[in-house]
Amino acid sequence: MLRWAAPIVDEEGGRALSGLSGIRIYRLVDRPDTTQWACPATRVADVPAHQAEWIDAQVAPGHAYHYRLTAVDAH
Repeated sequence: MLRWAAPIVDEEGGRALSGLSGIRIYRLVDRPDTTQWACPATRVADVPAHQAEWIDAQVAPGHAYHYRLTAVDAH
């Protein structure tokens, strides 16, 4: 289970949040290559702003999972 605190920065827009609309969750499996984040192929979930946890139902034993969460501004 992933848990987080409400962010204050729109990481994809590079500015302060003026209203949080949600969180995007990205996952890499068996490769912590941070140059591959934020692309449609690694995006596994979009959760609403009021939600502060998410369960990845697709994990399997024997693999390393790396996650990144980004805040999405409502404006």
